[in-house]
Amino acid sequence: MKLFNFFKNSNETETLTPSIVNTLPEVPKNIFMDENPPLDEPLQKSERNRINFLIEFDYEREGMKDGFNIPNQSVLELKLERFKAEILKEYEVLINEKIEKIQKLNSLKTASENIDTLFAAQLILDIANLETDKTTLISEKVQIENGRGSYLIVENNYKIGFIQGMEKFKQVEIFNK
Repeated sequence: MKLFNFFKNSNETETLTPSIVNTLPEVPKNIFMDENPPLDEPLQKSERNRINFLIEFDYEREGMKDGFNIPNQSVLELKLERFKAEILKEYEVLINEKIEKIQKLNSLKTASENIDTLFAAQLILDIANLETDKTTLISEKVQIENGRGSYLIVENNYKIGFIQGMEKFKQVEIFNK
């Protein structure tokens, strides 16, 4: 019953407000403003995230585990082939996406050439940029297929880790240290 009376009398609620609110220091309003908002990253960087992740993966630690657990040359060669295949697959996906975008833009260009020449010119520029990106991706893919380019980072890191793992295997398993 007292609860019902509490909601019924609005004057009583005004007297129940705490006086602590008046004693709090005033917080400046600009304290919550972000002075360095995040920048919008270009689309090309987001497309290459998976490739960058594959290249920057900790292959040295992976090689160390393999060198210690299974110190065998064939394991090293098979793992390196697998890493190369993963990177090549990602390049192939990106190249196919570029080709698909180019085809869609070409069909859009042919549909809009007689309607708006300025829009068609912008489409031609977009197609040229995509062609350049596609050519760059193809050349990087060819370098990786030949065992050069960014794949050398992967290969070197894995081999370093593998050798360290074999050294650790020798110390622990053979010399019992």
